Amino acid sequence: MNDHRWTPPDPESFLRRWDLLPDGPAITTPSSHVIPVRYRGAPAMLKVPRILEERDGGRLMVWWAGRGAAPVLVHDDDAIVLERALGPHSLTCWALSDGPDGDDRATQVLCAVAGELHATGRAVGLARTGGAAGTSGAAGTGGAAGAASDAPPEGLVTLERWFADLLAGTAGHEGFLGQAAGTARALLDHQREVVTLHGDIHHGNVLDFGDETAARWRAIDPKFLVGDRAFDYANIVCNPSHDVARTPGRLARQVSVICAAAGLDRARLLRWIVAWTGLSATWYLGDTWLPHAEREAAAAAVLGVGQDALALLEGRGV
Repeated sequence: MNDHRWTPPDPESFLRRWDLLPDGPAITTPSSHVIPVRYRGAPAMLKVPRILEERDGGRLMVWWAGRGAAPVLVHDDDAIVLERALGPHSLTCWALSDGPDGDDRATQVLCAVAGELHATGRAVGLARTGGAAGTSGAAGTGGAAGAASDAPPEGLVTLERWFADLLAGTAGHEGFLGQAAGTARALLDHQREVVTLHGDIHHGNVLDFGDETAARWRAIDPKFLVGDRAFDYANIVCNPSHDVARTPGRLARQVSVICAAAGLDRARLLRWIVAWTGLSATWYLGDTWLPHAEREAAAAAVLGVGQDALALLEGRGV
C-alpha cells in the first residue's frame, strides 16, 4: 500500500547486531521471517518483514508500546523483537473446543483488545494520513522501545485505499460483490470514530502473554490503517475458521456479542461485515499463493458470511 522503495533486510544481520540467540526453528512466510530467539536471556521473537506492509505494521507495534499490543523489546526501522507469548490460553482453542460459550468468551477478549488499541491515539484524524511513511517516533535504531509518542506514525493507510481492490474490481457488478462495493462506498463516505486500526483482528493475532495465574492478551501482526473503528470488528465473525464462521446461527449470535462488548450499532456492524467480506473474497480470488481450489473455497466461505450478514440486515433469518 506504500509507494516508496525498500529492500528486505537479511535476518542474520539482526541476530548479530542485537546479540540474539536462536531458540527454535525459523518460520518464513510470504510476508515475514519470524525467528524464536533469546534476548538478554528472555524468550522473544524476531520479526523481519519481507514486504512493506509488514514493516509498517512493526512501526505501529512500536508506537503502541505494549498498550493492547505485544511489547517491543528492541527495534529499528526494518525489524522488531517482541516479547514471546508463553501463556497457556488460546482464543482459537476456546472458540473451537468450548462450544458457544467459549466462542463468545473469545470474541469478548478480541473486542477488549481492539478497544484498547483504538483508545491509543483515539483523536487521530484522516488529515494525519497524507504523507509517505516516515520513521517511528519511538526509540531509535537498536534501542529498547519506550513510551509511545502522542502522534501515530506518519503515512497510515486510509480505508479508502484499503478497499481499492473491491471498489475498482466490481464496477457495474450486479451480484453480491457489487452490493458489497456499494455498501463500502457509503460507509467510507460517512466514517465515524476514526482511530488507528489494527486491521486484522482475529483469534490467531491476539495471544496470551500471561501465565497460569492470569491471562494477558495482546495483539500482534497489525496492518497500518486508520479509519472507522467499527471496521476492526468485522473480521472476527469470519474466524477462527471458515467452518466455524458458517455454523448456522453463529453470525447472529456473534454480532450481538460484538455489539454489546464494543458498543456498536448492529446495523452498522452488519454493513461493515458485508463490505469486508466482499474485499476479503476479492483478495482470496486473486491470491496466487493459494492453489485454485483453496482460494475458491475460501472466497465462497467469506461470501457466505457476507450474504448472511446482508440477510440479517434485511430482516431475513439465517
